[in-house]
Amino acid sequence: MANHMETYVEVRDLKKEGLEFLNNLFQPIENTYGVDSLELAQRFHNIEDSDLVTREFMINKFGAKWLTIYADPMELDHTHFTITSAWSVPIQFLEDLANRINQIQNTKDATLVGTYLDESYDPCGAFVFGYDYDDIEDVYGSDDGLIEFDYEKFKDSEDSEYLESVEENLEQEKESMYISYCAYLREITEEKL
Repeated sequence: MANHMETYVEVRDLKKEGLEFLNNLFQPIENTYGVDSLELAQRFHNIEDSDLVTREFMINKFGAKWLTIYADPMELDHTHFTITSAWSVPIQFLEDLANRINQIQNTKDATLVGTYLDESYDPCGAFVFGYDYDDIEDVYGSDDGLIEFDYEKFKDSEDSEYLESVEENLEQEKESMYISYCAYLREITEEKL
């Protein structure tokens, strides 16, 4: 069985057209709470033949062999959704989604920002995906240069205080990455003037 990766996504600078697109894309299948791989592939890539949605297709087009998206109906001031996927963050899907939203809105400023946690907490990190822009960074993990997740503190921690500190670090990294992205946007805008 594959490890599950939880990806928490917020859409910033969403306009009415993008909101309508996301609400249609993430409309749960009848009698369920989420949208699964097959339904998402059919909606996002306009595929009618379910036999075309193979493991290879999912990995190439979404970045994970399977995923499920959970989203309450979104409003312009509440634009969050969660993705549960196998082994990895669905990077390809997030890149394509950011570009698609911007295309639909006729903008270049809609941005997906978020965090991710593997069920083993290795890796955990943050990301920003915008129009032709991507930045994803592991913060916790066993690779060199990352903060190693402290399983002893986690196990011994009362009231999940260690996990709360991990989540705070991930949120700080997410906001730092978003600030860097905004600086990048200002820089390329000034270069064009």
